[in-house]
Amino acid sequence: MTTETRELQHDEFFLAEKLWEQDHGQKADPAHERIFGVFVDGNLVASARYVKHADSVEMDWVFV
Repeated sequence: MTTETRELQHDEFFLAEKLWEQDHGQKADPAHERIFGVFVDGNLVASARYVKHADSVEMDWVFV
């Protein structure tokens, strides 16, 4: 088994959206968000979204 933890590229955001679809159909916004993921054998198995606001940062949509 191989594991990799890294930031997703914008063209990979759809992978996180698949994890999120069970919860309100959340969509990623590449212009304002960063998404980090854990891959096992090339499959995204966990994600977390980072959003920078004017006065703070937020980490949410953590899915495993």
